[in-house]
Amino acid sequence: MKKPTRILLVRHGVTEGNEKKITQGRIDFGLSAEGRRQAKAIAKRLSKTKFDAIYSSSLKRAAQTANEIGKHHKSKIIHSKLLQERAFGKLEGKSYDDVEEYRHQPHKRPPGGESIKDVYERAKPFLKKILKKYKGKTVLIVAHGTIGRAILCILLQMPISKANLFGIQKNTSITEVEITPYGSRLVRFNDHTHLGD
Repeated sequence: MKKPTRILLVRHGVTEGNEKKITQGRIDFGLSAEGRRQAKAIAKRLSKTKFDAIYSSSLKRAAQTANEIGKHHKSKIIHSKLLQERAFGKLEGKSYDDVEEYRHQPHKRPPGGESIKDVYERAKPFLKKILKKYKGKTVLIVAHGTIGRAILCILLQMPISKANLFGIQKNTSITEVEITPYGSRLVRFNDHTHLGD
């Protein structure tokens, strides 16, 4: 039997923006002190997992998380703008409450930003390339909440209208999907046992 392709998704560590419940989007927050602790914990957790490739969003909070994980691996980290978080345009920097009407409706686009469907369409060509290039391999993707849900919908062949079923994933949580010739399966979801909370 052919080896499945394994995709491990990790959400970045917590930032000051997360802690203050600020809509970050493309605002380039780095990790907070707690986020750095989380990054070290996920790095230790994944230190024995062999990755054939490590991809990361080019935004600082994801890149810092990926770099911490990468200290335990020989794989070069490939940073991609296609993995950046959903752009919230003029609403970036606003509180979560101020953008509530846009947060969960797949086709609603904030002024100057992206809808969840836009993020889904952005992730599609990226994943198509990854799945073709690393067939039967193990790939780590370090990214963000909304694009993480979009990636899950694509891998599990679900419409983007179902993205909210996945809820909010914990910072530095692991979600794993296996892709076989017979379909995809969710192996683990929002696993954050390495944080001890």
